[in-house]
Amino acid sequence: MASAVAGPAWAHKPPDPLHGGQGAGVTVIGHSSLGGAALNGQLDVLGDHAYVGAGTNGGFAAQWNKTPTCATLPNKVKVVSLKDPADPTVVSTIDLTLPGEDPGGTLARAVSVIKVRPLSAANAFTGDLLAVALESCQGQGRLGVDLYDVSDPSRPIRLGTDTPGIGTATRDVSLIQRPDGRVLALAANQSGGIRVVEVTAPAAAVPVGTFGASNPGQGCRPFSFAQGVATNTTGSRAYAAFGDAGLVTLDISNPMPGSTPPKLTEALYGASEEGNSFRFVPNAAETAALATDDDLNPARTTLTIPTGPASLVTEPGASAPGVFRGCEAIWGNPLYRQATPSLADRQVVFVANGGCPADYAGRDVTGKVVLVDRVGSGECFGFDGKARIAQQQGAAAVLVANTGATQLFFSPDSATPGDSGVKIPLVLIRKEAGDAIRAGLANSQTVVGTLADNPDTWGALRIFNLPSPPAKPTQAAVFNA
Repeated sequence: MASAVAGPAWAHKPPDPLHGGQGAGVTVIGHSSLGGAALNGQLDVLGDHAYVGAGTNGGFAAQWNKTPTCATLPNKVKVVSLKDPADPTVVSTIDLTLPGEDPGGTLARAVSVIKVRPLSAANAFTGDLLAVALESCQGQGRLGVDLYDVSDPSRPIRLGTDTPGIGTATRDVSLIQRPDGRVLALAANQSGGIRVVEVTAPAAAVPVGTFGASNPGQGCRPFSFAQGVATNTTGSRAYAAFGDAGLVTLDISNPMPGSTPPKLTEALYGASEEGNSFRFVPNAAETAALATDDDLNPARTTLTIPTGPASLVTEPGASAPGVFRGCEAIWGNPLYRQATPSLADRQVVFVANGGCPADYAGRDVTGKVVLVDRVGSGECFGFDGKARIAQQQGAAAVLVANTGATQLFFSPDSATPGDSGVKIPLVLIRKEAGDAIRAGLANSQTVVGTLADNPDTWGALRIFNLPSPPAKPTQAAVFNA
């Protein structure tokens, strides 16, 4: 009889009480807060050390009532020893704030680390190279990519920085050493597209290509800036996620200053999809790739009106007549956060002039869905003001109708911290939907509709097949949260 072989001590550690210890085929063998004090972000691993980005986007956080300033939390890259997987240990940190800069103004949006080998005489640097994608928080910090020598993980040494001179954030970074010895850093810049930089000599980074994508104006937040970038194992192709502009494969086999890498393939979203591609990463054989969607809009919101004139109107991209798509505010009390993500069979009433307090005079909107136009001034100018006023009048939800047919369709964010007092859903709808509802209300008719969220469209993980030679990727499967 074969005897049992004892595994390492960490293999038998009791489950972590915080994380339950075990999931579907996954067992937690170790956990660390990494010192706390900041949000831990994207990480990369080389050997027995992990490199963890850190920081919080104070601009978005203030907008969504989380933390008011960029300097609230320290923004440092953490170098973590994994020699004992049961006890991850921070062995050093990299402070991204340079002398004279505002504390917390520079975030570590993403990291990438590789071992650079002496493959050619041009390899001025050899050893472990770390790239850190920098984001300027509220204009207080730096942009671009920092490069560090982490050959001794306990003593990181800053080698240089590539500064793009455009945009507000480097969303992702990917390092690769090609067979010819050249080392490339690929950066996904919020406004500057994909930036290819030669960092064979990290202290003298040289831009060798840029690629941008147009904005298709898709979904609730029509963004098309570069979100993520990865490469194949030889550094001849780049795989980029461009938000609503989809997934793009680039030929980077011949990078040179001033060049634009040729586009090999692209995969676009369907007309009714939200979009928001975030990462696009191939397997080693380049036969398949994983792609993720950003969680900019957590649910697909619809307004269904089954009877009356509105029930006969088919909105562009709609699944059926009388079904209108909406963009729900992520603050307040969105439907997807409620036990039942819908408001069924609610009377819809129109309040003119943008929904200011005086516009409700003599109106009983208790328990009803209020429709207002995207106009107004003073306290009813902003989305949060419209929602707060409707809430005070007893409304169950607010529909804000665009007043321009060609206006971009975006999520109704609020720039004021007072929106935390809003406890009802607010949904932005197209002009066509607002016009259809008003037509149904003509001659004192009653309009009844149902607002519903479909939360399972949040944060999809997609699997693509990659043809050879390169052609349009085909989606093989989708997993939703």
